[in-house]
Parts: sequence; C-alpha cells; structure tokens
Amino acid sequence: MDDVRIVTADELADILAVSPATVVRWARAGAIPELRPTRRTRRFDVAAVLAALRGQQQRRAGGEGGER
Repeated sequence: MDDVRIVTADELADILAVSPATVVRWARAGAIPELRPTRRTRRFDVAAVLAALRGQQQRRAGGEGGER
C-alpha cells in the first residue's frame, strides 16, 4: 500500500523550493490538487502534486509522450 504524505503549504513550498505564496497561487489556479478540511485550511498530497506538475511539464514539452 502506498504511503500518503499530506503536508501544509509551507511544507510543500520547502519540498518544491518555492514560496508558500506560490503554492497557494497554484492551488487557487487549479494547477495543483489541494485538500480543504476547512475553509481556511489547505493541505496537499505530495504524490498527487508531483504527478500534476509532471503532467504539466510533459504537456508544455510537446505532448503526452506517445508516438505520432
């Protein structure tokens, strides 16, 4: 079974080497998935965020990775 690692915006910012404000901005824009246990609380599944960022990077690089 996979270990799920749920972190705060500050912790995710440290992992990604960006500011906490950037993490919140990405979450608000829908660029990364977030969990909202309360209206004022944001939490992030590290694996889901990394997968979302990898997917965005692949799309910017020119496709889904399949042959054409």
